[in-house]
Amino acid sequence: MTHTNAERSCCLWPQQLLDDPLDRSALATSVRDHLFASNPDGWAAYAATLRAQVPWFGEALPPMNNTLP
Repeated sequence: MTHTNAERSCCLWPQQLLDDPLDRSALATSVRDHLFASNPDGWAAYAATLRAQVPWFGEALPPMNNTLP
């Protein structure tokens, strides 16, 4: 992960959290694709941990995007 990917992801989250209705898939996909693009095992562990508090997080997402810079 580069700093640029982390910065992009962090910039998207606040706006996505304010969207009404919340696009759960877009929020989780943004986190996954920007912070875990080359680490599917890390994503699986992160999403599983979050699902303990947010049951819908990371469910039924499109395939992982490995083309980000």
